[in-house]
Amino acid sequence: MAGDVFLASLDATGRFRSNEDWSVSLSRLELSPAGERTADLPRIELAASVGPNRGELRSIKISDKTSTLTGDATVSYSLGAPFRASLDARLAGKEPRGTDKVAESYAITATYDGGAYRGKIEVASSPLSRLRGIPISGSVDGTATFSGDLEHPKVDFRARLREGSFQDQALSLSVAGAYADRSLTLASLDAAYQGFRVAA
Repeated sequence: MAGDVFLASLDATGRFRSNEDWSVSLSRLELSPAGERTADLPRIELAASVGPNRGELRSIKISDKTSTLTGDATVSYSLGAPFRASLDARLAGKEPRGTDKVAESYAITATYDGGAYRGKIEVASSPLSRLRGIPISGSVDGTATFSGDLEHPKVDFRARLREGSFQDQALSLSVAGAYADRSLTLASLDAAYQGFRVAA
């Protein structure tokens, strides 16, 4: 369809002897948006190897109009019953100039075992400019831990706005809370804007 185009480039080798003895090696995988509707989507470049119980993304590069992130990831899994899997992935941008600056970064560790999951997500200096239509500028630092199952998810989160502004005026905001039993609870909220402050 016009406007919805991705260009893909792949260089891979593999072998198969049995369900317990096989491998796939991706020396290069590139996905590039090439259409009007996909212009804001990122370009992705990967190098990876996958086997019967483990996958390694040796190199990950994600580029969009906001930044370029690089990193790696490891996935371990057991395809028998019950299905088990674990993930450890990290992405980071270039170190910014200045001692008071923090590089954009993302990290996730997660496990899944027989229907139950748990994990942690960490974010540093994630730019809000990536979210189109958001009137607040700045970046976000935050952590979230999650556990439970698909019917009963539990999430604890904490986030802080870094160098925030709204309508060209400084804005500070931090929030912490939890989600469980289909209910959102705020443990703390601290916001300040144009001399007004809200704390709870």
